[in-house]
Amino acid sequence: MLIVFLLTLQVFAIALVHNENDNVAIFGDNNSQYNSQSISDFELDFGVDLSGEQIDFEDIAQGLVRYESDLDIYHIDVLQQSSSGTTVASDIAMSKQQEINACWVNLEGSVHYYWTNTAEETKLNHVDEILGQDDGITTFDCAIAVKDNGRATMLYSNGSALKAGQIAYASSLYTNGDEWHTRTILEEINITNLELAVTPDYFEWGVFRNDQGDLHRVNYSGAFWETGLLVQGPVGEDFELEINSAGDIYLLYTKSNQAIITTISNGLQTDQVIAESTNLHSDLGMTLDDSDLLQLFTSRLEDNHTILSIERSLANQNNQIGSSPKFSIISNLTDTNSDHVIFADFNADGLDDVVYSAAESSTQMLNKNGRVSVHY
Repeated sequence: MLIVFLLTLQVFAIALVHNENDNVAIFGDNNSQYNSQSISDFELDFGVDLSGEQIDFEDIAQGLVRYESDLDIYHIDVLQQSSSGTTVASDIAMSKQQEINACWVNLEGSVHYYWTNTAEETKLNHVDEILGQDDGITTFDCAIAVKDNGRATMLYSNGSALKAGQIAYASSLYTNGDEWHTRTILEEINITNLELAVTPDYFEWGVFRNDQGDLHRVNYSGAFWETGLLVQGPVGEDFELEINSAGDIYLLYTKSNQAIITTISNGLQTDQVIAESTNLHSDLGMTLDDSDLLQLFTSRLEDNHTILSIERSLANQNNQIGSSPKFSIISNLTDTNSDHVIFADFNADGLDDVVYSAAESSTQMLNKNGRVSVHY
């Protein structure tokens, strides 16, 4: 198996077309009409603000301003050949310095780290040797986060135990290059899934799911690691963790046909049901935008299709989520689930885009070769 990361840069362009149905109309139903002479009267932060509008331009009457983005530049790095190991778990995080940090675990029992920046400089480190398939281990995971200073931190499972890793940069003390300092912090907990974030005080705050489906916190106080039960299971295997600039903690998960957000603020824990369906799937995603507002999606299966319901929180202090999704995306591939969903501004238009993967989909005459879909 190859580990491949796709680094994507897009150039955004607005195109004028005559009145036709556009496949991105799902993102808006604006149908206003404007004359091009009045466009200068608008206070536009981005050209995309006119997307979905009808305007007159040169010899085009009532042209529809279309949402348009093109994949112009991409870069692929092969990090590990299949002959070097079988990857069974991975995670990725972007730093504020626009550096990509990634971890992955091999079935044979090894943990690895990768770093790259916009100048395409790269680093590849062996982090640790852990229990593997030959030791009877069948469940692996790792989670990586990056502090504001760009320093990466990691949690990963080692059999029934949990380990933490901190990177130490090359210096007069570490003359052989960057090294990872690792230690076991919990034992006999049987982890199935991990998430990790960093508080405004630069302390690690993670969540793990055990084999009973319970969610537990594991956080560093500055002196020692602490742990405690957050949610009595069973919850779905996919869950998301975010911490805003004020230190409020958000945990999104599924349980008993419900999608729930747990918020921990000033030591108080509250729960909010944001979706409920007998067809609800455990695949979900959550992120915080630059205004510390939540954006998330839930998924459900209907007629062999995966339907993603996208929500954005209200601009108030409670960061509330409405009862109806803002958008829904329906995959045109049957018998597939969305394994990963990422929210980010890929085309630099100031608006969040969504990328989701269907690892088991069959496309281009191939069998289960996978597909990644990008919506702007």
